[in-house]
Amino acid sequence: MRVRLVGQDFDAVRVPGNLGPDLAAILTAEGGRGPVLADPYSGVWHFLTHPGTMSNGPWAGCGIRLMRPSTRLTVPAADVLHGQDLHWHVAPGNGHTTAKQLTANLLKAAGLPMTSSEETR
Repeated sequence: MRVRLVGQDFDAVRVPGNLGPDLAAILTAEGGRGPVLADPYSGVWHFLTHPGTMSNGPWAGCGIRLMRPSTRLTVPAADVLHGQDLHWHVAPGNGHTTAKQLTANLLKAAGLPMTSSEETR
C-alpha cells in the first residue's frame, strides 16, 4: 500500500459501495477503462481520472463526492485485484475513463438528468 495525492496523481470521485459495481460495469461497456478502487470493508469505491479534469456536479451530495486536491488516498499494489479489503476493481495501466464519461454516468447513478453543460464537457 502507498499513499497518493488527489489532484496531483489523479482526480478521484468517491462513490457508495451500492453504486460502485453497476457504475463500473456501465463505464466499461462504454469504453471507460480507468482505474477503479473498491473497498468492501469501508463500503466505498473510487473512480480515478486524469488530474485536473473533474469538477463537482449535481451528483455531489447524493452520496457521491469529488475528493479535494491534496487529499491522501491509499492505493494497493497494481496486482491486488480481489479480496475483502482495498483492491483494484479495474487496475491502473489498462486505459482511462474521461471526465465526461464519468460525469454522465455519475448523473445516471444518482438518478439525475444530464444538463447541456454536462453534455459538452
